Amino acid sequence: MKKRLMAILLSLVMVLSLVPAIAFANDDTDPYVEDPFGDPVEHTAQHSVVHHVAVASTCKDQGNIEYWYCEDCVAYFSDAACTTEINESSILLPLSTTHQTTLQNAKSASCTEAGYTGDEVCTVCGKTITTGSVINKTSHTLTNHPAVAPTEEADGNSEYWSCSVCGKYFSDANGTTEIAENSWVIPKITQPSSTTAYSNEHENDPSGDDVFGEDHPDTHNVTAYPAVAATCTTAGNSAYWYCEDCNKYFSDAECTTEIQENSWVIPASHTMVYHQAAQSDCKTHGNNAYYECTVCHKYFTDANGANEVEANSWVLPLAEHTALPMVVENKVSETCTENGGYDEVVYCSVCNEVISSNHVVVLAPGHNMTATAAIDATCTEAGNTANSSLIQKAKLKSLKILG
Repeated sequence: MKKRLMAILLSLVMVLSLVPAIAFANDDTDPYVEDPFGDPVEHTAQHSVVHHVAVASTCKDQGNIEYWYCEDCVAYFSDAACTTEINESSILLPLSTTHQTTLQNAKSASCTEAGYTGDEVCTVCGKTITTGSVINKTSHTLTNHPAVAPTEEADGNSEYWSCSVCGKYFSDANGTTEIAENSWVIPKITQPSSTTAYSNEHENDPSGDDVFGEDHPDTHNVTAYPAVAATCTTAGNSAYWYCEDCNKYFSDAECTTEIQENSWVIPASHTMVYHQAAQSDCKTHGNNAYYECTVCHKYFTDANGANEVEANSWVLPLAEHTALPMVVENKVSETCTENGGYDEVVYCSVCNEVISSNHVVVLAPGHNMTATAAIDATCTEAGNTANSSLIQKAKLKSLKILG
């Protein structure tokens, strides 16, 4: 009976000794347990791991390093074996400072419209990295069309310029005075016959007299003068006709409209460019206003080209400097034995040149002596003679202690 009881007790002890091991094997929520000596023991259970590949950051979105995440223990690791745990905050990478840019809104300038260099815009984050600037209008691309006198077979024309870019027309080589298309056309000459008969009935004059208020021969002996375009140096004329028999001038080949002598004259026409007046400063010459003819390249003080002047006669002399307040430079302090000094300098506010400079010397003042009274030395403090000569401490006399 005793042997059987002992066997039962031994079996119970063995079962109870296995309970901790069974509990440990079924519990995978805690990776570590304490051994009897107090040291942690690594959990050997299998992790439920999700692998996250490395992703580079852009200027818009943060990237991340390569890492592994265990859904069971809610932890992050830097290795697939889940041996090195890392903080969640260390996974994300900072935004990239490099932008992928493209040029937008760029536009070339023309003779009619200003251009634009364009903006550099990031295609990833949409941010404008560099703002462009305005490009001034370009000059017209002009073709000169010289004056051509009309003939009986073809029209003539006055001088003009056309722009091959904007298709506009101008009366000057600088493209400043726009004109209408075909405004330069001079009609071809209609040459009359050498004689033109008039009716004896004076059908143009009910009174019986001719249209000029006096008798004219029945026929005119006419000479035609074709139109000639004026230039900047030579007068031109409109077409007119002259009758040698009656010594009259007419504006038509049929000699029905009489005109005054020289009424056909077209004055010389200068193609002028105006140069406005500018003031001189101490750095740049100014000028009086003047005009320049783009055809003959002469210079004038008036828009009609009546008063010609020599080249550069409009140039004005340089202006005086504009002084800034005086400043002190190169200052050196004086000592007891050495002179000091400084420079008084005046600059120009326009060209920054030195207008005047004056060096001021500050003389050395010499020594500033202070008399020092004599002090006897004691056993604890040094003394001095008059005027600061040092005296060593006095020797301490030995004291005899009675007692």
